[in-house]
Amino acid sequence: MRITCLTTLILAFAITIAPALQFISNYIFDFAGIGIGYRTLLIDILLVLLTIVVFVKSREKRVLSRFFSMVILWVPWLVYLLYSSNFHGIGAWKLEMHIARVVIPCFAILILYLAWPHKFPRYFFGAIVGTALLLILATYFFDLSEKDFYRNIWLSRLVAIAALYLLTVIIDSRKYRYIPVFLVFIMSMFMIGSRGPFLSFALAGMAYFILRNRKNGMAIFMSIILFVSFSTLFFVFQNLTEGAASFLSHGKAGSISDVKVDRFGVYAPTFGLIETAPVLGLGLGNWSTVFSRVYNVGFEDEYSYPHNIVLEILSELGIVGILLFLLLFLPIKKRLFTLDNRYNIYILMAFLFAMTSSDITQNSAVFLFNLLSIAEFRRKQSVPEKEECMPKIENRRHRLI
Repeated sequence: MRITCLTTLILAFAITIAPALQFISNYIFDFAGIGIGYRTLLIDILLVLLTIVVFVKSREKRVLSRFFSMVILWVPWLVYLLYSSNFHGIGAWKLEMHIARVVIPCFAILILYLAWPHKFPRYFFGAIVGTALLLILATYFFDLSEKDFYRNIWLSRLVAIAALYLLTVIIDSRKYRYIPVFLVFIMSMFMIGSRGPFLSFALAGMAYFILRNRKNGMAIFMSIILFVSFSTLFFVFQNLTEGAASFLSHGKAGSISDVKVDRFGVYAPTFGLIETAPVLGLGLGNWSTVFSRVYNVGFEDEYSYPHNIVLEILSELGIVGILLFLLLFLPIKKRLFTLDNRYNIYILMAFLFAMTSSDITQNSAVFLFNLLSIAEFRRKQSVPEKEECMPKIENRRHRLI
């Protein structure tokens, strides 16, 4: 069963939080003669089959009922995406990619959690750390240059998740033997050079440390100093690296000040687009078309997006879309504002990822860790009812002795 669980996780990672795995799996697909357009579909089919095996072999009760009670909130979201897609063109493609790259793999991982809740964290985070180490070693066989920016940023995101996990283990459990691996991840992020994932990790790690030591003023002060120091060192290191200037501007060093092309420069104009269709939005996938027409900026007929998940949803799906997106996070008050739920800190880091890069077909970490957080919250809500009496029984036993 361990092999089945790990295989399910690795396949799900390949189209969610670790798409850099595809640069290894593509050799297998090429050898098998499977076309590029069928590879994600094949992975999804394998995920469904493996998920069925996991469900059948599980000893947990009510796995399906718990699963459907959680994903029912996704129905309005998916139905509205279907409506906004106009059933054709770029909108239909974007909906298909959201389902293939986010919905199916995230649901598969959720069933894995529900079927094996006690073993899941060990498998899940073990697979993340192992995959990150594997891909770091694989960089010796691949050219990490500017043209491979997609691989760099996604590899750095995975390493950031793995590093944050080790940081929480070191802080909470004082397992200092993990420090060497943690430092390997930090140095790897320095070498990869992708800004967003590193800063997202640093902010999430600092937030976690501060909240864990919120009554210790010196610890908070030191965490801020470390954050500033590491961030400064990160950018200094990049400035000393050949080609860093071009890499930092994503290949647009000559036009970085152009507010119509630069990544951060599109944010303000996007608000202007939101005002034109505030309730229902421009339509799924239509941001690039409308932005190009209104501001006379060409995207060479390629699909593009504002690199900010909030602006993306507001511009393409409107207020209705953002409300349905927030519906996926219920319950909020009792669940998200606590560190007792191990997955909450990853939601924070995933949102930091999603606020500066990628779209809803790629920012799967936000959806994945939210599902796992809800599952963990519900499991802990049901456990006390069975365990509340245990301390009393133990106390009575000691009295009798």
